[in-house]
Amino acid sequence: MSNRSFCNEPGFCPDCGGILPLLGEKGGVTCYTCKQLFGPEGNSVVAEITCDKCPSQSDESVSKHMYSKQFNSPHPNLIAIHEAVAAYEPCSSTNCSCHADVIAQDLAVFTDGITQQMVRDAQDRGIKYQIVNHRLYRDRECMFPARCAGVEHFLLALLPKLPDTEFVLNPRDWPQVARHSKLLPVFSFSKTQDYLDIMYPAWSFWEGGPAIKLYPRGLGRWDLHRESLSKEASKWPWERKITKAFFRGSRTSWERDALVRLSWEENHLVDAQYTKNQAWKSEADTLGAPPAEEVSLEHHCKYRYLFNYRGVAASFRLKHLFLCGSLVFHVGDEWQEFFYPMLRPWVHYVPVKSSITSHELRELLQFAKDYDPEMRDIATRGRHVIHNHLRLDDVMCYWRVLLENYTRLLKFQVRQDSSLVEVKERKEVQIYQSQVKKITANLRRNKTMKLIDPTYIPPNKELDNDAVELNTTSALANYATEAGDVHSFQRNKSRCSKFQFISRAMSLVFGEMRTHYVINFNSSSQVKSKKRHSRGKQEEPEGPVVERRCQHCNNDKMSYATLQLRSADEGQTVFYTCTKCKLLGRTCFWSKAVVSIGPVPNLRPWIQDTRLLVSLCRFKETENS
Repeated sequence: MSNRSFCNEPGFCPDCGGILPLLGEKGGVTCYTCKQLFGPEGNSVVAEITCDKCPSQSDESVSKHMYSKQFNSPHPNLIAIHEAVAAYEPCSSTNCSCHADVIAQDLAVFTDGITQQMVRDAQDRGIKYQIVNHRLYRDRECMFPARCAGVEHFLLALLPKLPDTEFVLNPRDWPQVARHSKLLPVFSFSKTQDYLDIMYPAWSFWEGGPAIKLYPRGLGRWDLHRESLSKEASKWPWERKITKAFFRGSRTSWERDALVRLSWEENHLVDAQYTKNQAWKSEADTLGAPPAEEVSLEHHCKYRYLFNYRGVAASFRLKHLFLCGSLVFHVGDEWQEFFYPMLRPWVHYVPVKSSITSHELRELLQFAKDYDPEMRDIATRGRHVIHNHLRLDDVMCYWRVLLENYTRLLKFQVRQDSSLVEVKERKEVQIYQSQVKKITANLRRNKTMKLIDPTYIPPNKELDNDAVELNTTSALANYATEAGDVHSFQRNKSRCSKFQFISRAMSLVFGEMRTHYVINFNSSSQVKSKKRHSRGKQEEPEGPVVERRCQHCNNDKMSYATLQLRSADEGQTVFYTCTKCKLLGRTCFWSKAVVSIGPVPNLRPWIQDTRLLVSLCRFKETENS
């Protein structure tokens, strides 16, 4: 008998579409689903199935293995895929039904209702919020202001639709109500089965997520990340993606070690490295290797296989990885966010146990390579469910349904607590939202345009290589004052000089608008934030300044850093002032500077290399009155 090639690659039944093992009894194949036999003793002629990747096997080898389970059963993971897909029922986008079961399950433990005493007892576990007469109130102090702001963005938008209610929100990473402890109503963004906290959408959908060098004020603006990741994913379709597993992150748990070690052994299969975190002291904190540079979320889209690990609690990166259209390997199922139950293992992602070894990871990645069409289908379904059912509208809907159902359980009438402070919408964000579309359209038509107060950079990728002329006037000061109650900033005329005040005002607009569009005039990544003193010579920052010329007297001698603003990327926004006009001592004329922004790692990649024509404020010195 001649040699024949064989492997355990299955075929598919022509009758029912079920899985066909390659080898069956007496050379035939039997359908795994309908048990129909195809072969010498069946009704159909068996088709020779060969595999180019397998070596030729002798008849003796075939006889030895033809009855073994290995060659007569499909891969267990393949069975799991077919069973999971067959059992999966896609959810509807109506009234955020994809997440309705989560709300029902979290509130089910409060069948006897929620008393006012229960809310009081829970107050030391988080921050107390009230909604009374469609106004939002909370405790005066918030331990994580950015996180509170991220939550309040959604609450403020929903106020006209929400009933009077009262709840305690936990802004920490860790849940607060253990399953076998006293039952308390506490909202937490993440939990395990060992806790009874009520899950709410994390603040990071808007702002206040993990802060790294690329996102110094924290990961946020899910809507903008959806756009940028979708655009990047279109550049890297499945066929173009690098056939490697990819991971970058700090060593917050031992679970990540196996993948990093496998990367050392087989870097053709895995690119996984540890980065620094706040607690990094030496290479011992990165498994004995030098820390890797952080990479953007968009960079992940180049790779076919992406790994997600939990951090201190649930990982904020998971939802972003799906939008790359890559296959997501989700490690561990203990930690949950509100949208996790919508994602099904083997339907939307590949589940990986927390204790997996490097050897098992190698086999799992080989399985993914061997069954590429199935992996591509999983990646497609994963991207689809996140893109269609985890929009900001879905987050808003979840908050509304959660608070409506929670309020029905309250067994007391909510009365305003005078110790709480009212939370108001930040006016610069409101203006930003209402005008962005109009300004975006104008920017596309005109390379240069003037923006009247308030000054801000709209979130538009079309800004690349455009020159935008920005004008600020002394009205900026009044504008910042109106927003000052949110930022704990008030104009104190007895303590705050004009320069200090306008500094804070411009910081509000440039630094507090949105983290992705902070202007940093320091063009070199080597420039570090240093304490500056009013006396002594000031050092100029590195980087090319194309032009520095006073628009008032045409003087080209500019004084560095008469006014320095600490920007949101932890650097400094630096302005140049005219030495001649400054010496007059009566009026401050700001310079007109064309600043070339180089490779600043604190800015998003598509903001880099943008030339901004900045006409800064002309502000008359007047006496405090």
